[in-house]
Parts: sequence; C-alpha cells; structure tokens
Amino acid sequence: QYLISSGGTEISYFGGYDITINIPFSLTSTQSGKGAQVNHLDRYGNLSSMGTSYDYKTKTVYFDISHLSCFVPYYYAAEAWVNPFVDVRRADWYYDSVFYVVDRGLMNGISVDHFVPASYTTRAMVVTILHRLQGSPEPEGENTFVDVQDDQWYTNAVLWASEQGLVSGYGGGRFGPNDQVTREQIGVMLHNYAKYVDITPKYGWDTPMRYPDSANIASWARQGAMYCQITGIISGRAGGRFDSKGIATRAELATMLLRMNEQMEEELASR
Repeated sequence: QYLISSGGTEISYFGGYDITINIPFSLTSTQSGKGAQVNHLDRYGNLSSMGTSYDYKTKTVYFDISHLSCFVPYYYAAEAWVNPFVDVRRADWYYDSVFYVVDRGLMNGISVDHFVPASYTTRAMVVTILHRLQGSPEPEGENTFVDVQDDQWYTNAVLWASEQGLVSGYGGGRFGPNDQVTREQIGVMLHNYAKYVDITPKYGWDTPMRYPDSANIASWARQGAMYCQITGIISGRAGGRFDSKGIATRAELATMLLRMNEQMEEELASR
C-alpha cells in the first residue's frame, strides 16, 4: 500500500494529475520485464490490471496513476518474451542467453526472424552492448578516431567506451569498429566493464589458470582471461580450451553477457 500524508491527513488524489509509481521488482535472468505486472486493489476487494513498464536498470516496475491505494505486483509468465527467431530453438544451448540479451535490448536479431547465432561479432557490436548496459550515456569528448564516422549506429558507444577505458584503439587513430572480436579481446572488455561498475570478484585471482591452452593467451589479455575463469563467464570451447585467438560468435557473446549478469548479481547479493 502506498500512502502519502501531510499533517496527519492522507493524500490519495492529486487534482486530476498523474504521478508515477515505481515498485521494486527483481527478475531472474530467465524472466522478462514484460511479465512484471501490477494489479490495483480497490476498497471493495476488486482487482484491476495496471498498464505497466519495467526498468531493468533500477529493477522496478512502474506506472502512472492519479490516486494512491493498494497495488499488488506479480509476475505473469504469459506476458513474457515470445521467441521470434526461426534459428533459435528451445533445445539450443544458447536459447536462454538469446532470450536474455534480446529481451533486455542488448542485442537484436540480424533480421526480424533470424538471430544468426553462429555469426561473428565485431568490436562495434561489443562496445554498443556495454554502452546499452549503462543506459546509452552521451560521450563527453570529441571523436578522434579516423575510422569511426560521426552519426553511425556505434559512434557514441565507441567514444564512450574509449573514454571510460573499456577498450582502446590500435594506434594511428584507428579503432577498427568492423573488426571481428577474438575471445581474449572480449574477456578484456568484459573485465574492464566489471571494473568500471565496481563489481569484480574478491577472491580467486591467485589460483592457477585452468584453461589447457592458457599459454596461448596474450600477456595483455591474461587478467581478463582470469576474470572469465573466476566468474565462469567463459567456460571454454572443446576440451575446455579458452581459444584466445578464436572469433566469438553472437551466441557465445550472448552467453557471456548472461553469465556476467548472474555473477554480478551474486557479487552484489554478497555485499
């Protein structure tokens, strides 16, 4: 029940104007914000559904209303995400990951009905996803990259990620937005993002590297790879290999993002 009082007098109406109510509502990684619903309970015990929206950043369900009374939040699975992709089946190992990134607006399909999970990812795609995780803030500086044109779909994300130290260019003013991303590059980017939001594991950094091909990981990428090992974000390809120079697929990136979210939720819950 949401009440406001002034001088001991309850205020429940606002002169015909609407106010926005935000109610804390945590979702699991396999639940959709579309399923976060709220019913209005009137004085006679009747329930009526409110028109709601969900904010993944603040983890609240919200709605506009012109009066205060009793509200009942609940999860309605029938309103959850409906898979539009013909190339993503319920039995696929990446199904939950694709659901997570598409439902939260982090990734889109290549077309309306194709996700193309085996397609490769680019540097521009990864920084755009991290940018979206932070609500797509505006960059503060000027564009200094010679291969990043203004007003591209990735321009603000590239500039923001570079400013925040999540990713760097190649030198000579190049960023390489369309270059395919290796698994060790993604490990570094995700680790930098975890440091940026101050949610990194407290323990495990002194454990040995368990990937059987760890000797192939570049020196600049080893801390990122260790972050992925500690958190389980990258469990490895065949034989548990990190495959540092391998190109990450869209399905793999979606899975990394889901695992990163779950690890960060656990880390926050332990604080």
